[in-house]
Amino acid sequence: MVAISVEPLNVQNWILPEMPGLITDFLISLDNRFLYFVNWLHGDIRQYNIEGPKNPVLKGQVWVGGLFWNGSSIVAIAEDGNTWQSEVPEVQHLHASFEEETRFFQYALAITSNDIEEIQNFLDKAVGSSCEGLIIKTSDEDSTYEPSNWSNNWLKLKKDYLDKLTLEIY
Repeated sequence: MVAISVEPLNVQNWILPEMPGLITDFLISLDNRFLYFVNWLHGDIRQYNIEGPKNPVLKGQVWVGGLFWNGSSIVAIAEDGNTWQSEVPEVQHLHASFEEETRFFQYALAITSNDIEEIQNFLDKAVGSSCEGLIIKTSDEDSTYEPSNWSNNWLKLKKDYLDKLTLEIY
């Protein structure tokens, strides 16, 4: 039996001296050639070629977040003792890295708007296509996403909230 393992990272400023990998999602491509998984705590998505199932080969890795992204208090410690943090690419760079293919891989839809009617129509369309709701974020420069750090810059707007909510934009 062959398994793919994620080695823990030595870290500073976290609850433990080592941060284990935490695989939250994985999938196998429809042609059975590739295994993809999300390593949530470390913040990377990995692609392995599994055509030779007894010898999986790491073919791609992209950093999209995690707990030690550039600017957080947590830092990873390399074998040589130097510290590092993951550089999280901006969304437009991610779009350049992956090509959409209908029914296989598609980006989430997004709008930028101050128009309440446009947002309501976008929400209605999302709910009508079986989405749970929307994530609304302010356009403030400091409204970055930080795992486990709630702020007023991000709002979950779910269909379950609609009867109890009045949407106003300032």
